[in-house]
Amino acid sequence: MPAPLGTLALSLLTLLRRDQHQGRLRVPETPCPFLARDHQPPDRLWSETGQYWRDSLARESQLWHGCCVRKRVWLLFGGLLLGSTYLLASGARYVEESSKVQRAGANAPTPSIPNLEAGASQAPPLSAREATVESAKTTVHFSTLKTLFDPLNGDRSLQLGPALPRGWEKARPSRDLQYSLGVLERGGSLPCEAPDPGFGVHNAWEHVRPMGQFIAPRGDFLGPQGELSLVVHFHGHRPARKELVRTGDDLVLLGISKGPGSAYGPDFSDPRLLESLIEQTLTKISRRVGRQAHLQHLALSSWSRGYEAIEQILTQPLGKQVSAIILLDSLHASHGHSEAKRQLRPFLEFARRAARGEVFFALTHSAIIPPHYASSTETVHRIISSLGGVPRRVARRDPLGLELVELYSQGALHTRGYSGNGKLDHCAHFGAYAGALRGLVRYWNTRG
Repeated sequence: MPAPLGTLALSLLTLLRRDQHQGRLRVPETPCPFLARDHQPPDRLWSETGQYWRDSLARESQLWHGCCVRKRVWLLFGGLLLGSTYLLASGARYVEESSKVQRAGANAPTPSIPNLEAGASQAPPLSAREATVESAKTTVHFSTLKTLFDPLNGDRSLQLGPALPRGWEKARPSRDLQYSLGVLERGGSLPCEAPDPGFGVHNAWEHVRPMGQFIAPRGDFLGPQGELSLVVHFHGHRPARKELVRTGDDLVLLGISKGPGSAYGPDFSDPRLLESLIEQTLTKISRRVGRQAHLQHLALSSWSRGYEAIEQILTQPLGKQVSAIILLDSLHASHGHSEAKRQLRPFLEFARRAARGEVFFALTHSAIIPPHYASSTETVHRIISSLGGVPRRVARRDPLGLELVELYSQGALHTRGYSGNGKLDHCAHFGAYAGALRGLVRYWNTRG
């Protein structure tokens, strides 16, 4: 401890010390020896050795114990004044250094990143540090990547690099992707509480029992035969609503969310639950519009743990009507081979159909490494490997600060890998929802 800080601490202790019997401050009759002219401080007062430190502290305490209250107050005031001055000077230096760093970053060259879609929140360009996609065996610079249109979103481009290095099938997310961007680095947006665009062309939420609520476009939006397209989203229906509204499409969204940490599998192991929720939704829409509504397209989507419900639904009779699935950082499995194979079987079968173009399947995965089960990257890689595919390195900034680093597309199967291992990065996967929905609508329109 520096000498001024130690002296200041001792003065505080002395001022607060009260007489045990009379409950008042001790005021000595002798002058303060610490301030006397003939006073000499002890030798090696602030020695680094422990013994001299303890001796010095004891002698300092004895000296200060005899000082009068007035002089101690003045010394205390002076110490506080010096401390405040030091803090102000340190703050000024910090501000100056921060300004220099920001100016240097502004003058540094940045790679060319495609602009975000119209209406989506803009993210800042990647910095020079982020302009390199690294792995244990490969280093890819943006300047070496080829630019092409995104197979999922034809109106967006991306920069395509080489295939992932050998061993990607069983590898955990790369350590180079284990970081998390702050709010300012995401352009000021907080992914878990993204800006609310309102309800757009949709009405407000309407509830269905025993759980869930839906939004539907205003007016008579049904097709000539009363057909409609329904998206059932599990876990996080409010942020899902924001992104669906941004698309401007006439989709009905049925949102089902349980509390944090709640399991979805047990509830939706009963086939009647989702069938009842969809039936109530169609009935309420029919009454409002004035004619009978029926399903033309059914899509299931989820974020985080919501995939558990979809796993159950795909094994039920209603699962045969599902023509699209969107998983937002939302597919996990056990580390055990046999157990993981059983858990992923419904999704793998759906992925095979999507690769042939029979259904639509979009998945995103992050660099988050869970403690007790396989990450979304490992599970998605397992599916791609089972299909004989290999992901490619890519580079693009997506909404809510997402950094796209990996891509695989085959037929109507699309996987997108993003960097980041924090809570904000997990929430940010909703930023990919609007693009996936636009791709889904195009897929439905081409198939009728």
